[in-house]
Amino acid sequence: WAVEDASAAALRERFYREWGTDKSLSKAEALRLAKLALPQLGAGQNLDWSSPLRWAPYVMVGNWL
Repeated sequence: WAVEDASAAALRERFYREWGTDKSLSKAEALRLAKLALPQLGAGQNLDWSSPLRWAPYVMVGNWL
């Protein structure tokens, strides 16, 4: 399904920030933390990113470590 560009970009940025900052985190955990942070990121932009339509399409495939 389609996802919004703004939420997709914010999620990717947060994922790489989480994963790059703490190398002890797995990619799966970094994605989980990014998904949890997404509603707070949208709040500053008056966007409702709490809806699963904004973050649910992202799953970790392949090497989770």
